[in-house]
Amino acid sequence: MKTAREDQLSLEEFGSFFFTVKTETEHPQLLTLLQKNYPGWKAYVNEKEIDIRNCHFNFMSIILPKGKNTILFTYKNSTVTAFFWVSFLTFLFMVSFLLLSCYKNNLPKI
Repeated sequence: MKTAREDQLSLEEFGSFFFTVKTETEHPQLLTLLQKNYPGWKAYVNEKEIDIRNCHFNFMSIILPKGKNTILFTYKNSTVTAFFWVSFLTFLFMVSFLLLSCYKNNLPKI
């Protein structure tokens, strides 16, 4: 793929589960991220979902069309989210049980 001296890339916004990149290129380009391609990643170019390809058996790559583009990468894994909520609710139950036990043991006996 050809590159031009005027090609530009800027990281616009990022968070725990997403990031946005803006690019301007004269030719179609391959954009490779040093991010492991776990199941749950999605890529959008100009709000249109595109395929993510593996690069070097590990990283994420997408093919950009020439011109100005806004790229959004998002990560959502429902299994991880479900395990988080189960763990969180279990933790709340355990803390409630311990507090209730301490409260019952400290009541004055009549």
